[in-house]
Amino acid sequence: MTQDIRDHTPDTAVQPGISGIYEQVAAWMQANDLTYGENPEGCFFSLRYSCDHGDFRVIIDVADEPKGPKLLILAYYPMRVPEARRAVVAELLSRINGSIWLGCLALDVRDGEVSVRTAMPIDDGVLTEGQLEHMFFTTLNLADRHLPGVCAAAFGGIAPEVAFEMGQVPTREGLQ
Repeated sequence: MTQDIRDHTPDTAVQPGISGIYEQVAAWMQANDLTYGENPEGCFFSLRYSCDHGDFRVIIDVADEPKGPKLLILAYYPMRVPEARRAVVAELLSRINGSIWLGCLALDVRDGEVSVRTAMPIDDGVLTEGQLEHMFFTTLNLADRHLPGVCAAAFGGIAPEVAFEMGQVPTREGLQ
């Protein structure tokens, strides 16, 4: 992956003095030299990010809901699962989801689109650099780590249990 989660990130507000979560996310992306597009209503950002196994379309959605602001990050896979293989990939995604603690992988059964989703509430309207960076790179690490297995199940005829093992880090063989 081009960039990984950094453990030394301070747990300070993204940009002290910037009031809205949307503006905080924009400032973080600018500070990290990310090229992005914005929704004119100020609800979400879109960008592309290159990882080791593929390029992902990323959406960062800032929802200002009555119960408080929320951050949603989505990474979309660069391919679509053929209709005949969607049940197999759905089983694979279920196995993956059972093994992770943050986020989930989803398959749109209508068109075969696969995505990774992470979300969190923003308590008191304060988003720290550590939170945003962790969410962003966790989403991308998860997407990139499982892309080979999803492709193997979708296009290579590989069984879900074998494709699942492809995404385990470190691989079981590496532990022996």
